[in-house]
Amino acid sequence: MVDKLQAIEKVTTLANNAFSMTSGRLRGSVHDMKNALKSYGENFHDFPQESKEAVFMSVKYAQLLKAMIDTPLLDQEGNLVLSTERRIIDIAAVAEGKKDKLDTIAA
Repeated sequence: MVDKLQAIEKVTTLANNAFSMTSGRLRGSVHDMKNALKSYGENFHDFPQESKEAVFMSVKYAQLLKAMIDTPLLDQEGNLVLSTERRIIDIAAVAEGKKDKLDTIAA
């Protein structure tokens, strides 16, 4: 039982750190996007490339947060889902720019 709880603690700490890092990056990119809207208006085609990338990054970080929210930590019996740790590490790697996209989840 202790090992089970320690594994859950490890994964939830990892998830908390990844969520905090990703949401912090989302806040920064949303700030950049707001500045672009103030400077260039609402027509995306008028944005310089840097501002277009800020919009893209806002969407990307929001999608990563959604992926984290959709990632189950425990199954119906309260056991740690074995793929969760890999998924959280994958999400963090994408948020940090170490990878371009998330790995495909096996159905």
